[in-house]
This record gives sequence, C-alpha cells and structure tokens, in this order.
Amino acid sequence: EVPPAVALTGDRQYMLLLNEQGSVVERLLWTRRDSQQWEMLSFDLTKHAGKTLRLSFGVVNDGAGGVTSMFVDDVALLVCRTAAPDAGRNYLPLIHNDAIPTPEPVPSPTPPPDGPLWPEPPGAIELFAPVAGERYRSPFEVIGYARTFEGNVYFRLLDPDGNSLGQHRARAGMSAYDFFRGYLRFEVTKEMTATLEVYEAAAADQPPISSVQVPIVLEPGQRLIDLNAPELGSTVCGRVPVQGYSNTFEANVVVELSARDGSLLEQTTAMGGNLGIYAEFATYFDFVVTSPRAALIGAQEISPRDGMAVDHVRVPVSLYPAGHSACP
Repeated sequence: EVPPAVALTGDRQYMLLLNEQGSVVERLLWTRRDSQQWEMLSFDLTKHAGKTLRLSFGVVNDGAGGVTSMFVDDVALLVCRTAAPDAGRNYLPLIHNDAIPTPEPVPSPTPPPDGPLWPEPPGAIELFAPVAGERYRSPFEVIGYARTFEGNVYFRLLDPDGNSLGQHRARAGMSAYDFFRGYLRFEVTKEMTATLEVYEAAAADQPPISSVQVPIVLEPGQRLIDLNAPELGSTVCGRVPVQGYSNTFEANVVVELSARDGSLLEQTTAMGGNLGIYAEFATYFDFVVTSPRAALIGAQEISPRDGMAVDHVRVPVSLYPAGHSACP
C-alpha cells in the first residue's frame, strides 16, 4: 500500500452494506489509499444470511487538493457448503470485517387490555418523517403509520412546478394499521423547496384515494444521519438506547424523545463523525413512564448557517415501565 498524497488526507474510499431502507448495516471498508493497482478484497457476510441487503461503494472528497477515486470490478457473492448435509456450514475465513454494534430489537407485544397503545389516526396515513418545513439531503426516510389498499403506501417528490423528482413505495397495514418505513432518492444542484406526497392508491399510476402532503426543503448532497436503533415499532422497557451513524457539523447530533404528536419530552446531544468521516453516535434516555406510552425517537443536525433542522428522522416506539409484563 502506498501512502496517499498530503492533499488527499481528508478523502475516503468506502464500501457499505445497506438495508432495504438505505440505512448502514455494516461498514465493510473505510480507507484512504493511493496504491494505483487492482486489489482483491473479500468479506464474511455469514451473519447477514437470509437478509436483503445492498452493497454501496464510492468515495468521499473533502474538496481540498486532489480528487480521490476508486474503481470496482467483478463483484461476486460466494456461498460455501460442506459435502455432508448434517456437518454444518463451512465459510471462508474472515478477511476484513468492521461490524457496527447495534442493540437487539425487541418485537412489539400485544397492546395492553385497557386499550390500544397506538389508536387509529383520523386518516388512512399518519406521517412521522420527514417533518414539514425542514431541510433534507438524499436519500431521506419516509416513516409513518397507515392502513391502505393492499397495504401499499406510495410516495413521490414534486418540485414547485409539479415535476417529479423521485418516487418510491413501502408496505404498511392492510386489514389493520401498521408502521411503514421507506426512503426516497433525489438529485438537485441547488437548494430548493419541494412537496412530498404520501398516498394510498389502487396502483402507483392511479389517482390517490387518500394522501398526506408535506412541504420540505431539498439540499444537494448525501444524507448525513442514519438512525439505526431503536428499530421501527420496537418495544423499549426502562432506559431508551439510541444509536446511529453521522457526519455532521462539529460532530454534533441532536437526539430527542417526543410524544406521538411531536411535542418534545426530552432532548440531548451525541457526538458522531464530521469532516467527511461517518462515525457512530450513541446515547440514551432515562425517561420514566408509569404506564405504556407511544413515543417517537428522533435525530437531526442543526444547520450552523440558519439553525434549521437537517436530515431529521423520527422512529415510533412503544415505551413500557421496567418490569412490565410485556417486557422480556
């Protein structure tokens, strides 16, 4: 390996493993090289067997000095099995693996007998993220609670003239309300206003049956906050752990606990990455509840330019007192 030039010290080449929502599951490669030759790399993905994942590779340039690049060719997935069916599996040795510690999610229990923890909203779709009037980079997450035709939730992003900037969809509840989480990619060259429409329809090309429209501000560049824990709709007993990855101004991430309607209950800050380097942030809330409660866990960057929230994401959770019968 040849050390990079001084002008490239802030640049990085990376390979990330992403889930279906576009969140980082594992960082396979995060390096800075100037070898100028082909190299063979392999990664042990045993623990991800049975999951649908996406490999993302690219570079981060800090804008100073020369430009870092990386070429990728011939990506293959190899499955190794033993000859005897009862001898167990045999996998290649670990070459390079940089795992991201993520708290184990706990499945949501049956609502308590005194009523549903998440009552039905007045409309077919309730939206938790993105938040109206705030600023987002690509891809931003679309998170909510819905019961729709065949369980499909569609979303599309429109510029001020009504032109499409991107579209996607997610799965919610069909016979009963359920949480949904998806993402939407876009590309803009300057800051601009836009409208996100989240809707129910008989098909993607059919007119909406019901919809929610949210005005947001789009900014060029890549999303800088991934909220990995707690997971969508999970049950949290006692202390509330929060974990993710970020690359924000001065490494600051604002983390919040709020009620279902968005009213703030508690807020704190955590330190992640900055200057083009993504790093883990982690914190917790010791919020005391005496009975089960619906809540939202959020993370955001505060813009140093104008104080606006950037890449604000909110995930619904169910809070239970420690020792509750619904807790493991």
